[in-house]
Amino acid sequence: MTDTPNQRILLVDDTPSIHEDFRKILSPGPDRGAQSLADSRAALFGDEDESAPESAATGFELESAYQGQEALERVVASLEEGRPFAMAFVDVRMPPGWDGIQTIRHLWEVDPELQVVICTAYSDYSWDQTIQELGQSEKLLILKKPFDSVEIRQLACAMTASWNSCRRERELLEAVQAREAQTQAYASSLETMNQALLTAKASSERSAESKTEFLVQLSREVGQQLSQILDQLVQNGCPAGLESAIDSGRDLMATLDRILDLTQLEDGEVPVQTAPFPLVAMVREVLAERRSDAERTGHSLEFRLAGPVPETVECDGARVRQVLDQLIDNALRHTSQGRIQVCLANEPTEDWSRTRVILTVEDEGQGITQEVQGRMYEPFIGRPGAGLGLAVSRELMKLMGGELIYEPAPSGGAHFRATLEVGNLAGVRMVEG
Repeated sequence: MTDTPNQRILLVDDTPSIHEDFRKILSPGPDRGAQSLADSRAALFGDEDESAPESAATGFELESAYQGQEALERVVASLEEGRPFAMAFVDVRMPPGWDGIQTIRHLWEVDPELQVVICTAYSDYSWDQTIQELGQSEKLLILKKPFDSVEIRQLACAMTASWNSCRRERELLEAVQAREAQTQAYASSLETMNQALLTAKASSERSAESKTEFLVQLSREVGQQLSQILDQLVQNGCPAGLESAIDSGRDLMATLDRILDLTQLEDGEVPVQTAPFPLVAMVREVLAERRSDAERTGHSLEFRLAGPVPETVECDGARVRQVLDQLIDNALRHTSQGRIQVCLANEPTEDWSRTRVILTVEDEGQGITQEVQGRMYEPFIGRPGAGLGLAVSRELMKLMGGELIYEPAPSGGAHFRATLEVGNLAGVRMVEG
């Protein structure tokens, strides 16, 4: 945007002495600042200081043309050079060529922004005729001869200021329009990018869904076939050497089940079925089922009720049982021998209508190191049946609105704490150990 104001003025008159008069009034000269002040005082108060020197406003750049055709050539040249005139003083009578009205019409054809003052001493054109020829325009004024120096300076200042103001407004508008175009282009590019990302995301999701469906179907088919083989071996009898193979097969089936659970949990396809459930009886049943496994590996399973515990609670019992079975399995796998204690407790919550049930499993093993604690809930494939259980258990607890927390046991082993909020226990039978 232009910082320096344009004060270029074109003088168009066929009389050389008129050009000289304009230059004395508008061109800079020695001691003319004082004369400018004197002229201003004379214009305001009517007094004249005869001793004041000639005056002129400073800063105007003047060029002369003595005929209309020459004026047009100068205006065209100034536009080509990128140094347009801000205004022109144009005489009406300039024989033998174009008159002032014709000249102005040609000048505006090449430079519509040019501010113009018509200088006339005759009535060649009435104002109505002038308007009819040139049109009503704020860029056109009339200066009657004989000239007044203050009036000329005022016209020069006002019309060059008007030209610069119009130019600044146009440049600002162009800058705004350019910025709007950039913004629209940027928005368009963002929209295109977003659309591409959405398409890629949809494609990725479809691909992930397809892979998930494939894994689920594959796991189910492998599990079913493996189950049929194991059932046939058990029913038909088998050499003792195959018992370990059968155990490994069952572990593999457990791993497949956990892969299915984890996949469906991640896809949000596992429903929660809440109903009254005999929690205490379920814990006793699971411990009875796992007691032979514990004794075979040198472990003892214990059950403790920490205070009165509700006999039944509103929850998804099958999922709570799955979590308990996994925590016991985890304790059996990671302790060589010793006691594994399962404890049930309940505590109030901030909501009087809800109670928090706490299920803990604690062993006397070596515990879990800080390094392993940071990734113990990450799924991985290790030994058959291992590496997925804790990940599945934590996701199941989150699905039911609870949580699974690890804490070091006082004995140095591992202590897992599963908490779940259940409904009001009013009318529910309490059981004590």
